[in-house]
Amino acid sequence: MNEVKKQQKISDIQESVTGNVGIVTGRRVKKPIPKLEIKTAISEIDNMYAQNDMSRFSMLVSGYPKTGKTRLLLTCPRPILIYSFDPKGTLILREAIKEGWCKVMTYWGEHSQEPSEYFRFEEDFERHIEQGFFNYFGTVCIDSFTFFMEALTNQTAEALGDVKMGEKGTKQKRILNLPHIGDYRVIYNTTRDVIKLASNEDCNFVMTSHLETYENELTKEVSTDILTYKKLKGLIPAMFTENYIMTTKDTADGPKHWLQTKTYGRFKAGSQLGNNDVFDLYEPPDIKALMKKAGLEVKDKAIKW
Repeated sequence: MNEVKKQQKISDIQESVTGNVGIVTGRRVKKPIPKLEIKTAISEIDNMYAQNDMSRFSMLVSGYPKTGKTRLLLTCPRPILIYSFDPKGTLILREAIKEGWCKVMTYWGEHSQEPSEYFRFEEDFERHIEQGFFNYFGTVCIDSFTFFMEALTNQTAEALGDVKMGEKGTKQKRILNLPHIGDYRVIYNTTRDVIKLASNEDCNFVMTSHLETYENELTKEVSTDILTYKKLKGLIPAMFTENYIMTTKDTADGPKHWLQTKTYGRFKAGSQLGNNDVFDLYEPPDIKALMKKAGLEVKDKAIKW
């Protein structure tokens, strides 16, 4: 993103926080309500479903480092577009990239004091949404949410660090570009927007995330959740139809990667595709195989390039 666009984006974020924009009050001007035409109303609903592929899913795949999360993306319907935030996170993808059916956009150069990568991602992401770019892919991915959030947090802290504070309009000084408590509202809203927009496109949407295990100081209960801010730990998984855990289990042939599809132990998982116990607790890490097991038609989109 060039400097002019970057400064405009910073200005937009600042205005959203300081209130220098129109405020939605929640009160709407009442308009005459037309008489109900039941057939027309139902037809509109039916048309909405007819225009959308009901087999599309959104998926959050969480796991500890090196448990096969990125490799799993290669088993999704093709072609595949990946927004990669994990430094050098494409080594496992090199053959798929060479073959041309996996396209990767990288955002690896993040610097906490001079953030840039979320600006670049947002410019690309918004352009891709507006152009209908996602419609040419079977699956679009963010890999991983962990480093996506780092970039977003750095950008927000930089943008809001210049907000004028107090009657004299003195600038709030940011030490080491660290986020302040008022920044989190912007971070939370932006995160939800990205997930909802990507999930609404004519493709499958998959996001990977790392896990963290922690102990409650009072109850001593050990829990495992996605590695993110506390208020997002429950919200983010609720935005996906599929919540899977990549794990490693010992077998007679040595350690193997497995996909946990149901809540068990301290790991929380669940699936709309696998309702009615279609899936086993542990499944081989193959998304197309899961789709077939769920009774969905499994097909790749034609490559247009």
